[in-house]
Amino acid sequence: MILKEHTRNQKRMYRIHKLEEQIEKDKYIIGKQQQQITQLTNNWNELEEWLKEDYRELYRDAGYRHNIIGEVLDKMEEIKENNK
Repeated sequence: MILKEHTRNQKRMYRIHKLEEQIEKDKYIIGKQQQQITQLTNNWNELEEWLKEDYRELYRDAGYRHNIIGEVLDKMEEIKENNK
């Protein structure tokens, strides 16, 4: 009887250990996702500020012949490269 109880306890401890390992893995993944969300938020905020500050000047420039979409895409690429 004592041996059966011991074996059951070992199985329980093993399951608990495996669950704890999974929790740690999940915490790591969540942490990485939070970092990615923060980076994306920072990138978005930087792009937004650039558009607010520089877009008007680009648009008002009498000699301006560039495609606004191209300017935005270039700025997005620059932000992405700076944050690697």
